[in-house]
Amino acid sequence: MKKLIILCLAALLSGCDTIYQPLGWDGGYQEQQLKHGHYRLNYQGNTTTPDQWVLQSWHRRAAQLCPTGYEILAINIQQPLSSDATIKTLLSNPLSRRNPEVSGELKCTK
Repeated sequence: MKKLIILCLAALLSGCDTIYQPLGWDGGYQEQQLKHGHYRLNYQGNTTTPDQWVLQSWHRRAAQLCPTGYEILAINIQQPLSSDATIKTLLSNPLSRRNPEVSGELKCTK
């Protein structure tokens, strides 16, 4: 019985994080090809996704788009508010919470 409870809790908690996927209601990646081998790439997490995981997922998608390697032309890492600011801000304005997001441009190398 104890194992069943632990298994159920693990299943519930794992459903909260953003999975590696195309952009959907709970986050994911989205790219736009600007020209051959040149992309604008965005990866968005949700409120439970760690910032580092979002950055790693951005690089994972970049490597899929450019299997021979890539050069980062621009990158912007938008992190949620710090934990102290989050508590104060969320109490006064709950809509101020931002999800972690990484956006940038990359060019495939040969």
